[in-house]
Amino acid sequence: MIWSAPLQIGLCCYCMWGQIGIASIAGVLVVILAVPINTVIAKITRKLQLAQMKNKDKRIKLMNELLGGIKVIKLYGWEKSFIDQVQDIRKKEEKVLRKSAWMSALMSFIWTTIPFLTIAVAFITFIFMDDANQLTSDIAFVSLTLMNGLQFQMTVLPML
Repeated sequence: MIWSAPLQIGLCCYCMWGQIGIASIAGVLVVILAVPINTVIAKITRKLQLAQMKNKDKRIKLMNELLGGIKVIKLYGWEKSFIDQVQDIRKKEEKVLRKSAWMSALMSFIWTTIPFLTIAVAFITFIFMDDANQLTSDIAFVSLTLMNGLQFQMTVLPML
């Protein structure tokens, strides 16, 4: 099924061309442009996850050290020093987690809005290209169906 994605994308584009002409390219470009944008966001998220793991490792090592030498720490009254160190590392972790959550939300937002943007851009381009172009229900529903098929195939395409 996955190997047929390029063929189905080509078929959807050809059929869209028959429905709304050159305006179909505008809709397809929205989908195509979303892929590199999400790739950049995914790379940023991956870097943030690596930073999160480093901070987590530091915190766990410090906690192990703290628990292993609890008698000495209590004896010399170093609790405050260790608490401050753990809280500093935890603040760094929180900062990275917050950035990572924003990136994840942005990626979800993009993939949620792409279907609407694709259809809107294609239809707006179709309507404003020529005064003779009218968006009838025949054109709209067939184009919507083809665009939905195209969007599914574009999400499957990176798995190749």
